[in-house]
Amino acid sequence: MHLGRSDRSSLQQAKTAGRLNQRLAVLTHPSLLVVDEIGYFPVSHDGAVLFFQLMNRRYERASTVLTWYKPFNTAVSSATRSWPLP
Repeated sequence: MHLGRSDRSSLQQAKTAGRLNQRLAVLTHPSLLVVDEIGYFPVSHDGAVLFFQLMNRRYERASTVLTWYKPFNTAVSSATRSWPLP
């Protein structure tokens, strides 16, 4: 399953609609999830928390591939600076 920018915003929409657990269940189920161009657009603190919840649910259960548009050393620095964990 591919998770693009609009899909990432669907987590926030599901939270607002009171359907976050159902949306997380859908995204947790696939054996492979590709999160495309993470970091290309700014992520709010709430968005980072929701993404963390998704990754936490998938941890040790299914494979996840993250793609980034910057070189790895820049990506790691940017991720730690712009994605505070809860």
